[in-house]
Amino acid sequence: MFGAPLGGGTATKLNDTLVGEGNVAPGFLFSPDSTLVVYRADKETDEVIELFSVPVGGGTSTKLNDTLADGGDVAINAPFTVDDRVFHVSPDSGRVVYLADQDTEDVLELFSVPIDGGGSTKLNGTLVEGGEVDFQRKRISPDGTRVVYRADQNAFRVPELFSVPIAGGTATQLNEALAFGGAVTYFVFTPDSSRVVYRANQDTAGVLELYSAPTTGGPSTKHSGPITALGDEVSHALITPDGQYSVYRADHDIDDVFELYRVNLATREKDEAERSSRFG
Repeated sequence: MFGAPLGGGTATKLNDTLVGEGNVAPGFLFSPDSTLVVYRADKETDEVIELFSVPVGGGTSTKLNDTLADGGDVAINAPFTVDDRVFHVSPDSGRVVYLADQDTEDVLELFSVPIDGGGSTKLNGTLVEGGEVDFQRKRISPDGTRVVYRADQNAFRVPELFSVPIAGGTATQLNEALAFGGAVTYFVFTPDSSRVVYRANQDTAGVLELYSAPTTGGPSTKHSGPITALGDEVSHALITPDGQYSVYRADHDIDDVFELYRVNLATREKDEAERSSRFG
């Protein structure tokens, strides 16, 4: 991994010397204050991917993860895209949240560590046998105080939603009891970090609806309106930048005809924003 001035100049190698046949893994992040780069590499042991930070101008790398279980890695097989990151840097550039089978091989759990090192803290609660944290569904709140993640923590293959302080503490379940076979499938923060809007089969088996709950925990509120007898899906939701509305896509009125709706998050009342193109 190398860095160079945008206006041209000498490239500086950022990673330290790698073990024989070692590589820097795809995907790296800058700290929001632009002082550090966080990256993964099998730097010390071939085929053991670990997490490091290094000054953006070059210098000594600091290992962030604790000692890994035999066969463990910092989420070696997880994709690294904007939405499915193996690790995240907090908005204040103070901490890194990452997934790893650090304590038990093949059990992905969630950890938080100061970006300049100093020992990691496990964030998720005790997982049920066979459970793990979902690498696709974990986020730091916009204000940087909490981490919300999806995991089959309480029941195997029942993904639910949890919130925990970013430096560690008790993980609080955000969704209420799910319908038989239900799951939380998606979530997004309100801009002020006060609530989490999520999609789940919470009330009716096989019916995905939209809910929100306080980010620190508390009763949830359903946002999506009544769905037709055949309609069965809220497919996506976004929060407006001012935090006033949740806008979502659903087949509320006609099965397999997806239209666009909005919910006023202040009053929790649904109204139709506009009709979208029809599908199916």
